[in-house]
Amino acid sequence: MESILSSRGVLLPCQFPRDVASKITSKAFNCAQNGGNLKSDASFPPVNWGHGCSGRLQTRDLTVARTSSSVVVVPSSASDDDSPGSRTAWEAFGTKVSGEWDGYSAEFNFQGEPVQLPSNVVPDAFREWGVEIYDWQSQCPTLTHPTEGQLWYKIQRLLPTVGCEADAATIHSVEECDAQIHASALAYHEGGSYTGVWRGKRVVKEKKGSGPGKVILREGDELGVEQCLVHNRSRVRVFQELNARRRILVSREIWEGPFRNGESLGGCAISSSAFATQACLLASEISGSWETEIYSAGFESASQGSSGHSSSCVTSELIRSEDSEVLERPAAADNVIFLPKDMWTVLKDSGSGGFIVETGWLVQRDLALVSVCEFESSNKPKRAYLRLEKRTSSA
Repeated sequence: MESILSSRGVLLPCQFPRDVASKITSKAFNCAQNGGNLKSDASFPPVNWGHGCSGRLQTRDLTVARTSSSVVVVPSSASDDDSPGSRTAWEAFGTKVSGEWDGYSAEFNFQGEPVQLPSNVVPDAFREWGVEIYDWQSQCPTLTHPTEGQLWYKIQRLLPTVGCEADAATIHSVEECDAQIHASALAYHEGGSYTGVWRGKRVVKEKKGSGPGKVILREGDELGVEQCLVHNRSRVRVFQELNARRRILVSREIWEGPFRNGESLGGCAISSSAFATQACLLASEISGSWETEIYSAGFESASQGSSGHSSSCVTSELIRSEDSEVLERPAAADNVIFLPKDMWTVLKDSGSGGFIVETGWLVQRDLALVSVCEFESSNKPKRAYLRLEKRTSSA
């Protein structure tokens, strides 16, 4: 039976209608705790993966697009050639990940509590009404280069607006992420999911030259892990700064069309809504027995630089393991952070002197996607996993 993760369907450029579902949220959160261990064997029926497009495009024309930091190549068209294996996994990944991703992002502390936006970016009207703001509206135009491992994206965070100003979007900050410059390791799956190990602490600075907003740069030797999970045309990206003050930055995004370098600001007209203060996932919702498909990628070839990081980005494809396993999750655990919108994350010991970062997303009641990144005791990335889990019984 063909694995649902091995489909290499290609997304045809299209534009979905947007609604105007911008929401103001107030502080309300209640998180539970949980965890799990792996055991034996399983298999899965075919299910739609990635962007959910059944068409396949094999040979593509390429269009050159220029970002502020580099020149990248955009797939623009294709022939009718549908011969199996004519596309590489990186090409399939690039087709799924490239485009305009719009949504909301929020920060959570190590207890899973949402962090309010800085007071200097919140309009006075919200404070007068007693409304607390936790979510950034954000845009994430993303591109890949035909050369494996060259992933680039830009995060634009928009200032909160109120009333009739909601369509007058203004950029607060811009963050550019280039795996070849800023990452130590990148593990990717052809469905669009990936894990990135990033170098440096995120620092907000005043922008030099023309253009709106501030700029976010990476400085120093601190470790950051980004885990991106894709289901249909939606995805979640969880970025964690793993220092003494653990920060968890969560983005929920929807694919809104082909790459345009973020030139069209969404205002209130995007098809997702704020989420930071919505109810957190409950431990009981992911407890029990789960059959799993496992995809793995090793980072053994990563070399260490003088700063303790690899000197270049080591890129590996997440490849299906021959054996599936059964995961048994208990009803409770002390080290799991449960998040809104059916997400969770956990930082735990690996048992061999290193540590593991796990992030999961319950995309349906009985279907979950989980990203796992394992590190050695030296903080060097060792291996990444992508698990597709199907519930077989509840705890």
